[in-house]
Amino acid sequence: MVLAYQFNEPYEILTAVAGFSGRITMQGLGDGVMLTRVRSDGSVRTVPRNRPGTRTMGNDLLIFDMHLGGGAHVRHYGEESELTAGTALLYEGRGPWELTTTRDGDDLLLQFPRGMLPLRAGEITESCARVLDLRAPALQVLTGHLEWLESAADDLSARQRADGGRAALDMLTTILQNAETVAAEEQVRIETLQAYVLEHLADPGLTTVELARRHRISHRQVYRLFAGTATTPSAFIRDQRLRAAQSILTDPRSAELAISTIAESTGFVEVRTFERAFRRAFGLTPAAWRQTQ
Repeated sequence: MVLAYQFNEPYEILTAVAGFSGRITMQGLGDGVMLTRVRSDGSVRTVPRNRPGTRTMGNDLLIFDMHLGGGAHVRHYGEESELTAGTALLYEGRGPWELTTTRDGDDLLLQFPRGMLPLRAGEITESCARVLDLRAPALQVLTGHLEWLESAADDLSARQRADGGRAALDMLTTILQNAETVAAEEQVRIETLQAYVLEHLADPGLTTVELARRHRISHRQVYRLFAGTATTPSAFIRDQRLRAAQSILTDPRSAELAISTIAESTGFVEVRTFERAFRRAFGLTPAAWRQTQ
């Protein structure tokens, strides 16, 4: 089913709901800012829709979607961005855009006039192309603030709600301005971790826990950094060990090395474990691979 948003002054979001299963709550935060919580029990497709006879304000609207549960994707200017639980994305009401959530979706949407975000047009466009991780400390603070506003809005005065909305936008502005710097810093961190793995492949004690300890970061943070490369730390370690072993087996200068020696030099304690992993990765046992070279 489709959940259609209609934009009209003062950026009030109306809903046309047919067969929707779930719950939608909306809180006006003043100055055209709206906080919307959409919890859905089934798949929902959300699209902008202008109400006939009204002067639409949607073209000036920005939407910051914090996807807290379920799966979702946003189609914006023909490009699709996948949202998993714990990610966020900024997109523009000038669209066209489309948000599709799967079963048990949970989205917290902060909608506000474009002019309230003190960023240049180019910076906004760049921000719209970037999926953010809600586990980042600044985003955890913003999410907590907005969830508090959602729960407390009925007990707050109009001025207090407006102050809360402006505070949220101040935090979001800082987050978006620093997102590129944070991304660059995380790229350096992941490259450092990967380099350490490549330098210590022969160490059978090389694990995710050891990576975290050596670099004085949490086990969870190691996983989060590797998630940005579409793999896990343990999978990266295993794949690099197997690639190193494959390279040794391909090198004619290593033709006399025993398979057990190659396994040990690439961090495998048991030869059988090495042989099984190699065959799963390359379709041949190490000995058979060597014979094909």
